[in-house]
Amino acid sequence: SDSTICVGDCISFGDSTQNYTPTNWNWNFQGAATVTSSVQHPSAICYNTAGAYSVSMQAFNQCVNDTALKIAYIIVNPLPTILSSGAVGCIGDSATLTALGANSYVWSPATGLNSTAGASVICVPTGFHTYSITGTDINGCSNTTVISVTSTPLPTAYAGADDTVCEGAVTTLSASGGIA
Repeated sequence: SDSTICVGDCISFGDSTQNYTPTNWNWNFQGAATVTSSVQHPSAICYNTAGAYSVSMQAFNQCVNDTALKIAYIIVNPLPTILSSGAVGCIGDSATLTALGANSYVWSPATGLNSTAGASVICVPTGFHTYSITGTDINGCSNTTVISVTSTPLPTAYAGADDTVCEGAVTTLSASGGIA
């Protein structure tokens, strides 16, 4: 029967003639490469290019000189293109990570995220993390992309040893660990 699938999916076909028992089959699968088969239940056919394709099967019984021709159409939907964006500053800072190109999204792993579902999530990572985003479109086709986020560690500041001074006395203060 007619089917709708996604790029990369495989589909199985079989003879459903019921009026008689055929002795020969002639399958023709139009697709990225044309495939033919002469068995009743050929191997699954995989479609790697979006488009509309036809599948024809002719079953015939030489003993009674009878034939049946069936044609089905396969619609192969493209995978969604998932785009992602976001930026993170220092450890402890939060940022919004956003995905586009599909209707629903799943983020993984959950570490540092406020949610694992949705087009936008809040991220508070500690260090370097790579997240995968799987987006699914209205046709049920899914694709995955990754986004890497890095949060910069806070500098360690040192203001020197504690010092006791008398009122009016002069002392020197120094700090280290920062850039400016």
